[in-house]
Amino acid sequence: MNQKFEQYQTLAEIEQLKAELKEDRQDAEQQKVASANAEEACTVKNVARERDQA
Repeated sequence: MNQKFEQYQTLAEIEQLKAELKEDRQDAEQQKVASANAEEACTVKNVARERDQA
């Protein structure tokens, strides 16, 4: 009985870690998108500045 409980506890811990990993991956993807958006905004701003100076 105790061994069965430990197996379920281990399985629950694995599922929790999988959920945390999924969240971490989603967070990383969101940060990647935000970074790309910020970089694109800087590029647009620089192009507009160059156009205005020309």
